[in-house]
Amino acid sequence: MSLSSGGAAGDNVNYVLGETFNFTMATGGSDGISLESGSLSSEENTGGDIPTILQEASELPSQIECYPNPVSDILTVDFNGTEGVTGVAVFNALGQMVLQTSANGEKAYLNVKALPAGSYFVSVMNGKDVIAVKKIVKS
Repeated sequence: MSLSSGGAAGDNVNYVLGETFNFTMATGGSDGISLESGSLSSEENTGGDIPTILQEASELPSQIECYPNPVSDILTVDFNGTEGVTGVAVFNALGQMVLQTSANGEKAYLNVKALPAGSYFVSVMNGKDVIAVKKIVKS
């Protein structure tokens, strides 16, 4: 993935709070290259799925737990009675989805053994809405 604000791809971008940052994002996949454009500001965000992952933790349910953390092989995501959970996805620090599973029941189990050591974000979804984001460490 590359992100450009009008300069060369890979250039550092400085964003000043209160100003609008226009961007074009290019992602490469097995089916070719996809471009997405949008803008980010401190008051409004129209840049695709970025705000979904970056919601403030205080807005999300805290009863959902991920353990063990750090994890080496099987990660348990315990919904603790949260209703309507439809799926769980794991994202790396670059925002790339590295694991995904559907959910039906009180818990989801993810085999993270093949992932490189590092920090990841677990997103718990209700349909297309992210209802919780938890940080985990893969050892």
